[in-house]
Amino acid sequence: VVSTQSTGSSSKMNTLCQLLLLSLIALSIHAAKPAVKTEILQASESCSQTARDGDAVTLHYTGKFTDGKIFDTSDGKDPITVTLGKKQVIPGWEEGVLGMCLGEKRRITIPPELAYGKQGVQGIPPDSTLVFDLELLAVVSPPSIFVTFPYFLIQASPYLGLIALAFYLYQKVQEEAAVKPKKTSRKQK
Repeated sequence: VVSTQSTGSSSKMNTLCQLLLLSLIALSIHAAKPAVKTEILQASESCSQTARDGDAVTLHYTGKFTDGKIFDTSDGKDPITVTLGKKQVIPGWEEGVLGMCLGEKRRITIPPELAYGKQGVQGIPPDSTLVFDLELLAVVSPPSIFVTFPYFLIQASPYLGLIALAFYLYQKVQEEAAVKPKKTSRKQK
């Protein structure tokens, strides 16, 4: 009986040790993942729209090294427009722009792993941490499938297209109803 209990508790202890080891490995992997540091320089007045994956965003930017030396800027030029999620810019830049409010000014600090890494590029040495001051000027979201799909269906079958369009309009009415506060009437006694 004693050997069964010790084997059972040994098995439990072994399982606990394995779980602890797996937890520590998971924490070290999570802790090792580099992250973009964001700092809001000027908040948007209303934050009416935020940058999301798939959006085309237009920004003014100034890129500099941690010592303050500027390596690129849109000052005096046209702002840059990129589509988030299409890998048109370095990963840290995309990560730093996500969630940014229209009209917001933000500073993002990008570690080398999310910039140009160990290889660098012309004008940016290997293992450089990059700092960008950004101003979000415009956000254009891709059209909803509920907007484009009914037109496609109308071409294929007018009845299906009208059903899809009716469903889209119903959803818009429901969204509007959810946004507007409900009026409550109070009866005077």
